[in-house]
Amino acid sequence: MADPTVALDVHAREELGISPENVGSPFAAAGASFAAFALGAAAPLVPWFIGGGTAAVIASLVIGLFSALFIGLLLAQFTERSRWRTALRQVAVAAVSCLFTFLLGRAVGTQIT
Repeated sequence: MADPTVALDVHAREELGISPENVGSPFAAAGASFAAFALGAAAPLVPWFIGGGTAAVIASLVIGLFSALFIGLLLAQFTERSRWRTALRQVAVAAVSCLFTFLLGRAVGTQIT
């Protein structure tokens, strides 16, 4: 513990199971995160490119629901947690976000045509 660099290296290897020499680039991680968020945000917009009204709202909700469910299942695979609990948590977070956005739109007088 006298040398912080050695202590950090030992902690990373022994307790976390990672090698400090083999970690990824923060720029690559940022780029991958940006691409994932952009694709995830674009998926529910696809029905609006094709049509509008109630059909587009329902299609957006269904796409968003299944996307959140899929991401939750994928996240559970990587974190080794309960698949359905993680998936349902992801759906709940998405639903609360949608509800907040809807209520905010209502408050400022936005409507879907």
